[in-house]
Amino acid sequence: MGSASGPAAEETPSAVHLRMRILQMSAVFADLGDGPLRALARRMRPVGLTARDTLRVGGQGGDVVLFLASGQVEESIADSAGKVLLTRRPEPGELVILPARRAGEHYLTNVYGVTDAVLLTLDRDGLLDGLGADV
Repeated sequence: MGSASGPAAEETPSAVHLRMRILQMSAVFADLGDGPLRALARRMRPVGLTARDTLRVGGQGGDVVLFLASGQVEESIADSAGKVLLTRRPEPGELVILPARRAGEHYLTNVYGVTDAVLLTLDRDGLLDGLGADV
């Protein structure tokens, strides 16, 4: 039997329903029906971020999608020279921006925990499997 934060807890109906609501808040997924939303929600994985901790994500634009599920974070995007291009505080339910590489450019997204926060990840394979051939 898994712990409260283990795989069994990730698949509870309430966890899947919450993830579906978060997906529906995003314009990209808002018009999907319950079937594809549920399939995507089941493939999302939580990542905990404690207050004052930083998650660094680079070179994964297009490979993973991050949503802020709860808490407060500050997101900053820097180019390969370290110049900060964007700083923002997404609201729960919003996508965290992960720019894709372009013509040799490399970007780094830092997500700083203002408070304890939970991010939900969905990788490319989970997205394609969840959407299926019909979408």
